[in-house]
Amino acid sequence: MSSKTSTIAVLGHFADGSDRVDGQILRTRIARDELSRRLGADRVVWADTGFLKQHPIRSLLNISKALKQADTLVILPGPRGLSLLLPWYLRWKRKTGGAIHYLVIGGWLPRHLQNIPGEINRVKQCDSIHVQTQRMKRELEDMGLDQVHLLPNARRFPLDRPVSGPIGSPLRLVFLSRVTEAKGLDLAVDAVRTINEEAAEPQVTLTIYGQIQTGQEYWFATLQERFTSEITYAGSLRPDEINDHLIQHDVMLFPTWYSGEGFPGVLIDAMIAGIPVIASDWIDNAEYVREGDTGLLFEAKNMNALTAKILWMVHHPDEVMRMKHVSAGEAEKYHVDVIWPDLLNHIKI
Repeated sequence: MSSKTSTIAVLGHFADGSDRVDGQILRTRIARDELSRRLGADRVVWADTGFLKQHPIRSLLNISKALKQADTLVILPGPRGLSLLLPWYLRWKRKTGGAIHYLVIGGWLPRHLQNIPGEINRVKQCDSIHVQTQRMKRELEDMGLDQVHLLPNARRFPLDRPVSGPIGSPLRLVFLSRVTEAKGLDLAVDAVRTINEEAAEPQVTLTIYGQIQTGQEYWFATLQERFTSEITYAGSLRPDEINDHLIQHDVMLFPTWYSGEGFPGVLIDAMIAGIPVIASDWIDNAEYVREGDTGLLFEAKNMNALTAKILWMVHHPDEVMRMKHVSAGEAEKYHVDVIWPDLLNHIKI
């Protein structure tokens, strides 16, 4: 079919009209928005697959409508969506001869396929699979998937954006993520408390941004009892607010031990703002946090190790400033205009 008349359907969780924003939703919205921008809005349709449990009939009808209009699918399912929806998409593929391109969100897919090997043959039928990290690419290729390509996380941002300036005193730390135990926020709180309690005056402050994950309210309320005056929870941010708030800080803390982590978008947000990251050495973080250039790595779940890295930053302000400049330059590698042309080459529409 001529590319002039082809239509692409983007199928994933957009959560349009909702206050909820997380890495999955942002990546799915970026996929839809960038395809619409590059191919024309008249060639892109979409359906939200994230409300199957709450609104199954409405969701299935919307997906079916999108499939009827499409020649090509870009799918972004999580584990549940992969099991429930991929068989339907493959039936569409056999019936229409259309193509399916799978954009994987997070780092969970290799482990999922190891645990449920029956799904490997289904995933093999996708025309291309795009993952966020080299580790995922290697592991999937070892399973016999030969259509796997690297597609790092990306953001659209102005190259002449404002970035973080001179270092504050105390050093201004920031945490930006879903507020949930597996993101390691308790480590950050305890590290900040330890540093300030052992000093004659506060050495660091910590501002926390993020939505409190459903089911984690009691855990977070208990954690807040350990807050001091140097630790503030400032609520959640809209995507268009993130840079304006991050540039008011010096260092991002990312002490995650979340099992589904891939290439977290907050690492790009930090680079865009020109602030280095102190991140756990968890799963794939070392692929994107360059030790000594865009940040520092510490042993996951080790509060003492995190404390030591923060103190190093406190005592090496010249190095922190250098890392700020390096981080701001590194962001340009993850601009959508750099990352997305490769995906479009694989989609070929």
